[in-house]
Amino acid sequence: MPVLVIPAIDILDGKCVRLYKGEYENQTIYNESPLEQAQKFEQLGVKRLHIVDLNGAKEGTPVNIKIISEICLKTKMLIEAGGGIRTIETADAYLQSGVSKIILGSLLAKKPEIIPDFIRLFGKEKLIAGIDFKNNLFATDGWLETTGKDPLDIAMELQKQGFGEFIFTDISKDGTLEGPNTLFYQKALSKLKTGVIASGGIGSDQHLEDLSRLSDLTGVVVGKAYYENKITLKNWLS
Repeated sequence: MPVLVIPAIDILDGKCVRLYKGEYENQTIYNESPLEQAQKFEQLGVKRLHIVDLNGAKEGTPVNIKIISEICLKTKMLIEAGGGIRTIETADAYLQSGVSKIILGSLLAKKPEIIPDFIRLFGKEKLIAGIDFKNNLFATDGWLETTGKDPLDIAMELQKQGFGEFIFTDISKDGTLEGPNTLFYQKALSKLKTGVIASGGIGSDQHLEDLSRLSDLTGVVVGKAYYENKITLKNWLS
């Protein structure tokens, strides 16, 4: 069975962009209107969409939430969104805007003590752990900082607390189209067993084919590969 492919919209300064290896100064604009892009995905048959507020991730508070809310209002896809969620109030604002699931990132390393509050208030099914890593170290603040923490150690601890989904992004691969870090995802699956979503480096249908051979992989986030016409998205949505 084909792996679940989750297209991504990264919003920076109100536009749909992709970064190269997480570098904010190395961006490509693919659509001036994130809403228009989301509607294109829905017309193709996309059921689940991944949205990141890049301004929010960098600044620590949501910046493009109005755009995300409009996408939720005008499409029927399951929307997962993140970027700048550091407080209960921000998480609530995202969920009130119509987002189905929120992605927690920097908070996982910086304020682990408030994670139980998120689970209690919103329910674990609404939470996704967004674990971005570089040189096998968990990265925070829009990928601008790295911690001394192993991404899989963090994921296993979160799984014990009740998290069911983990989006792992290898920053060194992201936006390169060079292929995903398949060995890492194999390792993640051996430790977590379930809920692993791959992100970063997809550059061809063959890369998706390779990942779909990893049994129990929950999904794959694709961005640049779609925007640069490197994959036939329609074929992966059946």
